[in-house]
Amino acid sequence: MSYPDLDDQALARIVAGYNAMGAEREPRHVDLTVAEFRVFTSGPGRVRQHHVAYRGEDPSALLSLSYPDDGSSARVLRTSISVLPAHRLRGLATRMLAIAVANARDLGRDLLSGTYFDTVPAGEAFSRAIGGTPILDFHSNTVRIDDLDLDMLREWREQGPARGTGYSVEVVEGMYPEEILDGMARLYV
Repeated sequence: MSYPDLDDQALARIVAGYNAMGAEREPRHVDLTVAEFRVFTSGPGRVRQHHVAYRGEDPSALLSLSYPDDGSSARVLRTSISVLPAHRLRGLATRMLAIAVANARDLGRDLLSGTYFDTVPAGEAFSRAIGGTPILDFHSNTVRIDDLDLDMLREWREQGPARGTGYSVEVVEGMYPEEILDGMARLYV
């Protein structure tokens, strides 16, 4: 299934499920609109495939698969499985996993990579049950703008040029220009 090919009404049901799952994962989750979801799930640089499990008209589980479209990371299939709480322990995640495994094999990829959140213990339990190995701890942080120490930040900004001579800060809107792609890629290695 390709989300961009769905009409807004069909996609709105999927977005509602995605937003419900997002609210469980991240307490500060901000719901996406249908238009934002279309952009979020169809950006350039990756091949994507989506699967939705329904109970009646409403989505109960989502599977997203992706990999870079440039041949890099040839062994890895990025896999995201989400199941709404009311539909867990019914085999949906296992069915989605089987789809992910079949796709990975068809693509010649031998590693699935995904994430789980400490706010959704079922995700960690499922990952461990299928033999998943945690390889990275990630922390999401927020700061209220009103709580920032503006005097400290101002001092840091003023001292920056003396401590980091030769640097410039430029704005890039949209896609990175071709002439800086190699440098940008090295930032992510």
